[in-house]
Amino acid sequence: MAEEDLEDFMELSHNSRKVAQNEIIKHLKDDMKTLQDMQKQFQEYARDITQVAVNDMNKAKEVQTEANPAENNTGHRDKIRESLISLIREEEQVQSQLEAMESCLNTIKHADLSENLPNATELLKIEIEKRSKTVSEQDLMKSRLYERWQQKFGQVQEDEDGIMMDPTDVQQSKCPVLGAKLTLDSKPLKNTNCNHIYSTTGIFGLLNQSNSNTIRCPVAGCNKMVSRSSLERDEDFEYELKLLLKSQSN
Repeated sequence: MAEEDLEDFMELSHNSRKVAQNEIIKHLKDDMKTLQDMQKQFQEYARDITQVAVNDMNKAKEVQTEANPAENNTGHRDKIRESLISLIREEEQVQSQLEAMESCLNTIKHADLSENLPNATELLKIEIEKRSKTVSEQDLMKSRLYERWQQKFGQVQEDEDGIMMDPTDVQQSKCPVLGAKLTLDSKPLKNTNCNHIYSTTGIFGLLNQSNSNTIRCPVAGCNKMVSRSSLERDEDFEYELKLLLKSQSN
């Protein structure tokens, strides 16, 4: 083969691998989007299960049964708890698949196109097997979804400063910076250092005024620090706000 022909062949091979690489990346991203949507659905189901349990427990307090009501309530609660644990286990499995796909995606992205691309199917299988493990119930109980379940039933102790915000008390919740009621429009953000919640405008306003990237939490008596990196959306709080709006519109 002539040198010019060889160069053309190499260029063709490189271009073909580039096309294949882009196609694999697209498929992986599409699959990851599907799993992420599924994960959000699991989290929504978990919130619904918890809310149903709370509503049922409240009704049980109002209407006492002739049989031992405490035992009936405990049995009902245990069944819902089992459903929640099962849901959390499925969500953990989806998370493992997402991590495997992310690793596979990075490998394909940085593949040397002068050589054949790795077999994406085999690569993904290996990555999934790496993360394949049996998660104990104790580990599942450390998840944020289970923690919310405990908070809902008043089983979580306040933190060492005794100032953890009650996540169920959304109707009276106000931004500690602006003093205005927290709503979906105020885009509430939670400080992961202390779990206090602020409006986006309020807390960013304080951070922008500061010469430092970190400030003290504006809630009276709280000695935790706040920074942009410690702020995140509180989907549970938003869920509670949506429930409140729904109940008010009925």
